[in-house]
Amino acid sequence: MKWLRLILVVLGTAGSTFYLLTTTNLSVAFDTASKFPASVLAEASLLLSAGLLLSGMRFRILLRDFELIIEPALARYVNLVGVWGGLLFFSIVGQTLARTAVLRRYGIGGAAVLLANVYERATALLSLATLAVAGGLVLFGKISIDMFGGGVALLKLSVYLVAVFCAALAGLNRKLLRRTVRIAISRIRLKAFADVCLISILVHGTTLFAFVHLGHELEPQIPIVHLAAASIIVMFAASLPISFAGWGVRELSAVYALGIIGFKPTDAIAVSVAIGILSLMALLVLTLFSYVAVAESSGHDSANDNSKHDAAKRTLGITRALSWGVPLCAAAALPFQVFVPTTTTILNVNLADPWAIAGGFVFLLQYANLKVRASAWRMSGIETFAILAMLMILFGFFNGAAHFGVTNWALYNRTLGFVILLSYFATGALVVATAGELGLRMMLRTLVLSCSAIATIDILLLALGKFSTIFPNLSFNEEQVAGMSQNPNAYALQMALALSAMMAMSGRLGAGGIWLRLRIPILTLLTLAILATHSRIGYACAILIFASVSSQGIIRPQILFKTLVASFMFWIAIGLAGSLPAIHDAMTTTKNYTIEWTKTKREPTASAGKAIQGPAATPAATVIAELAFKSDTASSDAERWLTIERGLKMWMSAPIFGMGLGAFMHQMQVETGKLLVVHNSTVWLLAELGLTGFLVFATAFAMIFKTAWSQRKPPSIWATTLLLTLAIFGLSQLVHDVFYQRMFWLLLGATICSGPFPRTRAVRRHELPSSPKIYGAQEMLAV
Repeated sequence: MKWLRLILVVLGTAGSTFYLLTTTNLSVAFDTASKFPASVLAEASLLLSAGLLLSGMRFRILLRDFELIIEPALARYVNLVGVWGGLLFFSIVGQTLARTAVLRRYGIGGAAVLLANVYERATALLSLATLAVAGGLVLFGKISIDMFGGGVALLKLSVYLVAVFCAALAGLNRKLLRRTVRIAISRIRLKAFADVCLISILVHGTTLFAFVHLGHELEPQIPIVHLAAASIIVMFAASLPISFAGWGVRELSAVYALGIIGFKPTDAIAVSVAIGILSLMALLVLTLFSYVAVAESSGHDSANDNSKHDAAKRTLGITRALSWGVPLCAAAALPFQVFVPTTTTILNVNLADPWAIAGGFVFLLQYANLKVRASAWRMSGIETFAILAMLMILFGFFNGAAHFGVTNWALYNRTLGFVILLSYFATGALVVATAGELGLRMMLRTLVLSCSAIATIDILLLALGKFSTIFPNLSFNEEQVAGMSQNPNAYALQMALALSAMMAMSGRLGAGGIWLRLRIPILTLLTLAILATHSRIGYACAILIFASVSSQGIIRPQILFKTLVASFMFWIAIGLAGSLPAIHDAMTTTKNYTIEWTKTKREPTASAGKAIQGPAATPAATVIAELAFKSDTASSDAERWLTIERGLKMWMSAPIFGMGLGAFMHQMQVETGKLLVVHNSTVWLLAELGLTGFLVFATAFAMIFKTAWSQRKPPSIWATTLLLTLAIFGLSQLVHDVFYQRMFWLLLGATICSGPFPRTRAVRRHELPSSPKIYGAQEMLAV
C-alpha cells in the first residue's frame, strides 16, 4: 500500500504538471502579470490569503460539528495541505488523501475527512451557485430554460429522481430508517450550517474582490457591478471538479464572461492567470508558516491520547454510517445516465459515479488494514486478478500511446473508466463488508425498486404516447423506451439485471411480508420495461432469466406463469388502447367499402372498378401484430458485424498484446470519421489487449462462475444473483460493448464479498482501548 500511495502521488504530480504545460503558456502568464502594479498584486494576494485562512476556519467548524476537535493552527495546516492535494490529484480525492495523511495521527480517519470534504464542497458550491445566478441576472436580465433545447429533459429527469427517491426510501429497513432519521434530526445544527455557509460566502468574497480589483485596473471604464457579476460566473466555472485547480476552465470562462461586458480576450486571460499565480504563491507561503506553527506544537501530542481515543470512536460511527448510506445511494442513482453539454462535446455522466468513488475510498481504507485480506472474498485470488487487470489496462494504454498517441477515449473512457469500475466493485462490497447478507438484501432491494420506479414512469409515458392520435399535443410516443440510460439496449440490460436480482430475492429463501406480496407486480413491471425497449438482446436476456430460474427451481412455476401472463396482458392492452383510433378507422373503411361494393353489384357503373380498388380495411389483428418488433435493425446489424469483423482483423495483426486501448476507435475515426466501438466485449479485449489481456479477464470470469455454481444449492441470494448476472453479461457481450456497464460491477462486488469484516469484542461493544499504539485511526476503520 505504501508503494501504491507513492505511485499515485507521482502519477498525480506528473499528470497535473503535464496538463499545465500543455494548456497554459507560462511565458504569456508572466508577461500579463507584469501589467499590474506591485501594489495591486500585493492587495490581491492579501485578499486571496484571507480566503485561505477563512477556509481553514470553516474546516475546523465542520469537524467540530462532527464532534472532532482540533487546534486552529492544525486546522489551517490541514486545510492548506488538502488544497495542495486537490491541485495534484483529482480535486476532492487528492484533498481527502492529503488531509487524511495528516489527521490520522490525531485519531481522525479517512471516512470523517471524506464526509467533511463533501459537506464543505456542497455548501461552497451551493453558495457560489446562488451568487452565479444573481450574476447572470445582472448580466442578462433573466435566466430562462429552453423547453425545446433541454427543458423537457430536465423536467423528465426531475420526475424520475423524485420517483426513485421515494421508491428507494420505501425499500429501506424500517428500524434502520427510523434510527437514521432520529440520529440525523438530533445531529442537525442549524447554527453550524449557517456559520459554514457564511464563511463560504466570505471566502468567495475575498476571491471576488481580488478579481474585481485586478479587472478594474485593466478596464476602469466598466461598471463595478457588471465586473463583479462576470467574475462570479468565472469563479463558479473554475470551482467545478472538471480540471486541475481550475486551470484552463477558468481562462476559457473568463474570456467568455468578461468578454460580455467589454473585456478584450488578452485582458481577460491576464486577470485569470494573475489570480491563478497569486493563489499558488499565497498557498505556498501560508503552508510554510502553518507547517512551522504545527511543528512547534507537535511535542504535546503525547498528552492527547484521550482525544485520539474519542476521535477514533467518532470516526468509527461515521465510517459505519457511510458504509451503509453510500452503496445504497449509488444503487439508487445508477440508472441515471445524463448527457451534459460542454463547449466542445457532450459529456456522458452517471449520477452514481461520485457515490461509487466515495464508496471505493471508504472500502479501501478498511480493506487495507485487514490482517487476512483473502478472507474478505468468497474465492481466492480476487486481489491478484484486480491488480493484473489494472496492470493490463495500463499496459494497453501505453501500448496504444506508442502506436497512435494518446487519445481522450483511451485515457478517460477506458483507463480512468476502469478505475471507476473498480470503485463500483468496491462500493458493492462495502455494504456487504459492513452488514453481511442484510446489507446485500438492502442494496439489491434499493436497486430493484429504483429500476421499478423508472419502469413505472416509462410504462405510463408509453401508454400516454399511444393516445397521440387522439390527443395530438402529447409527445410521449417513443418506439424504443430508454428510460434515463439514453440507449434502449443499455436500458434493457439494466432492467434484466434488476429482474435477476428480484428473482433471486423472490425465491425460496426470499423475504416475506409485503415484499413477498409485491414480487409479482415488480416482476411484471420489469418484464414490461424490457418489452418496451424492443431490444432483441433484452428479450434474449429475459428468456434466459426465466428459463434459468425455472430449470433450477429457484421460483415456483406458478409465479413465473402469473408474471408472464400479466406482462403480456398489459402489453397487449397498451397496444390495443393506442390502436383504437386505427381500428375504428379500419372498421369505418370496411363498412364504406361493403356499402359501395353492394351498390356496385346491384347497379354496375363506370366507377365500379374504382370502388373495388379503393382503400382496403386494415385488420385489427395486423395492428396488434405491429406492437412488438418495430425497430429498424438492418443498418445496426450491418454496423455491428462490421465492427466485429474489423476487430478480429485487428487482433490477428497483434495477437499477443493487442494494438492498445482506443486502437479500434482511433482507426474507425480515421477511416470513416465515425466513433464506433467493437460490439463484442470478447473481440474488443482481443483486439486492444491481445490474448494476454483476454486470458486475465476470462480466467477471473470462469473462476467466479465456478465458485457461484458450486454453491447454488440450496438457492442463496448471492449465488443466484451472481450466476444470473454473469449469464446476462456473457450473453449480451456477444453483440454489444457491455464491459463498462456499471451495474454489472456493482453487483459483482456485492456478491463476491464474503461478509462482514472481522471485529474484535471490544470494538463490537464500543469499548475501545485508550492506547493508540493498539487501536489507531486506521485500525478503527477496519470495522
